Amino acid sequence: MWLEVFHRNAEKVLTDEQSRILEETEYDKRKIFLGGAGTGKTFLAMEKARMLAAEGKRVLLTCFNINLAQYVFPQEVEGIKAIHFHGLLEEVLRSCGVEEAFLQRKREELPLYYDRIMPDRALDLDYLEEAQGYDAIIIDEGQYFLNDWVTLLEMMLREPGEFYIFADPDQNLFREQLINLDSFPVSRHKLTLNLRNTRRINHWLQQVIPGLKLRDRLTQGPEVQVF
Repeated sequence: MWLEVFHRNAEKVLTDEQSRILEETEYDKRKIFLGGAGTGKTFLAMEKARMLAAEGKRVLLTCFNINLAQYVFPQEVEGIKAIHFHGLLEEVLRSCGVEEAFLQRKREELPLYYDRIMPDRALDLDYLEEAQGYDAIIIDEGQYFLNDWVTLLEMMLREPGEFYIFADPDQNLFREQLINLDSFPVSRHKLTLNLRNTRRINHWLQQVIPGLKLRDRLTQGPEVQVF
């Protein structure tokens, strides 16, 4: 019973907070949303995609993690193509007739292949004037993207186009060199409300991650235990 009440309260806060943020930033056609874990970045990205698709726009919703794209992003929603970045590149390369041997790399080549070789090959292809153009592109997990990847995605955007990045600068699980978010001349919106965790978890996180300052609304919950 306690979990059911907690879940309902969490959903209400999430929905209200999302609506407010999306309404406040409705006129920003290019924007970076920055927030720590639990601030609702992925749900905001999905809701933004749905809103744009409802306006009749062709939307690309992409991310770094294949599992996020497969199990969290909306599937088969009209007007939205939801796919992880390298899956998108693979589709593009295959549609342009790139040889299968290029796509089947040896395991020891994979980091360089995914970071540089595969995106560079896509940049060399003349496919952007075909059916790859999108009216809006939304990147989730933007902190894992390299600058060249973002450039490639921007080339797939029809003019005038809308472009949004959702990122957590404090997360760095996969590489030393992260995207330079400061290099993009667009406005920024800081997400400061932890919608996922209780107050006790939120306070514990702020001890673990220096500089993390998030507000909370879910006041109940047990003490944090570390295993």
